[in-house]
Amino acid sequence: MNEFLFFMTFYGLSAAIITIVITIMMMEYKEQNIALIFWITIFFVYVLPSLTDPFRKNFYLWGAYNISIYNINDILIYAHIYVLVFCSTYLLARLCTRGVFFNKGEARIFLWKDIIDFPEQFKYSRQTHIFTSLLAIVAIVSLIISSYAIYSKLGWSGLSDSGYNLYRLTADSKYTQLGAHLTHIAAAGLFVAWLTRRWGVFCIILLFIMGNFFLRFNRSIFITLGIPFLTYAVFKNNNFKGALKIIFMIVIGYLGIHFLQAFRFFGSAYDALIALQNGELFEKVKHLLTRTGGESDLRYFYYFLIDHDRSAFNLFWGQGYIRIALLPIPSKIISMIKPEDVDTVLYYFLHPGYHVKGGSSHTLIFGDSYANFGWVGMFCGSIWAIFASISNRILAWLPMGVRIHMIGIFGSAAVMIARGTIYNSCSRVFWQLLISLLIYYFGVLLYDMLKTSTMPAHGNQIRC
Repeated sequence: MNEFLFFMTFYGLSAAIITIVITIMMMEYKEQNIALIFWITIFFVYVLPSLTDPFRKNFYLWGAYNISIYNINDILIYAHIYVLVFCSTYLLARLCTRGVFFNKGEARIFLWKDIIDFPEQFKYSRQTHIFTSLLAIVAIVSLIISSYAIYSKLGWSGLSDSGYNLYRLTADSKYTQLGAHLTHIAAAGLFVAWLTRRWGVFCIILLFIMGNFFLRFNRSIFITLGIPFLTYAVFKNNNFKGALKIIFMIVIGYLGIHFLQAFRFFGSAYDALIALQNGELFEKVKHLLTRTGGESDLRYFYYFLIDHDRSAFNLFWGQGYIRIALLPIPSKIISMIKPEDVDTVLYYFLHPGYHVKGGSSHTLIFGDSYANFGWVGMFCGSIWAIFASISNRILAWLPMGVRIHMIGIFGSAAVMIARGTIYNSCSRVFWQLLISLLIYYFGVLLYDMLKTSTMPAHGNQIRC
């Protein structure tokens, strides 16, 4: 294919992808579906950055030392066709399943206006106050458990020089995993505390969330924390001034993610603070934004996979989705049946001879689909469309307090799934939803025990 025909084909496919993705985002915005977060992520980490790829000759792959991708023009065309079919099948499946999973006349659906228009409904509820207070306790407990996970394996020296590299050494600890779940539950609770104006709870949660970040350097904590505020602004501000605020928040969030990514690369809190003092940290941020492109570099891993037959990955058909189906059963119980995480297998494939405990590679949702199903995976968009419809119904079925609380967890999972972190995202939603419900109903039990006490002056109590 000559250069002129290549450019015409590539940008023709790009125009089709942009049109479909914008159509999907408009549809999800109208339906107020949390999947809007997924498609905003896709737009910024793949759709827009890929427009410059025909002018690039070298693709940098993290830790893979500039692995060469041959016949790059053909790979870009194949990759775009894959994405176009994926997005098209998602759109068609969403339009078909809305009547089954999203019928306003037959079943309750999750709507942001329920939260924006009626905050007073649960603001003064004693049950809401109990729930937010329990979330503050969870924030404290999460830091204690996470600290103990590091101390139990590395001693006091691990706590004094904590950071992402040391966190990886304890990644398989049950205390680390429990601490991570509780941290995200607490982070999602910050929005509940803000919405109900529980400023004491707000400060406690924020303080201990920051402590958890400096202990583990996990950026996803801030995604869970920030997503509810961003989506609240999106659905509350339907004017030009509101749009400017949203754009500003997205830009700040994008820069913030790269700042946290650079912070994590220094390995420990002490080294990162030294880098902040001497300016090396800002140089690292500049490097991520210019030379390597930060999060948008994940598409290069996707291109690299497209350049290979899926048999090279040593994965069996649908391995990741089989693992998701077996999610409720711990791996230690069915270790011979439950397959290994696809992200881990791809890490070993993409980083030959460079094995790090807890390592994983993310290749966007498109790369994960290709790794699981090959070219048939381009039709996986229909599967995720059904997931999007069901997730809205799940949020609608939850009590109001838990519904608001789970926005951050569902939204964070949407971002991670778009990046290709499929199993861990589904696992996080599953277990954190169960834990959140346990916390809520424990609060209900406390409320029922105290319901005979004096009612607040604000009026009748409601169950939120």
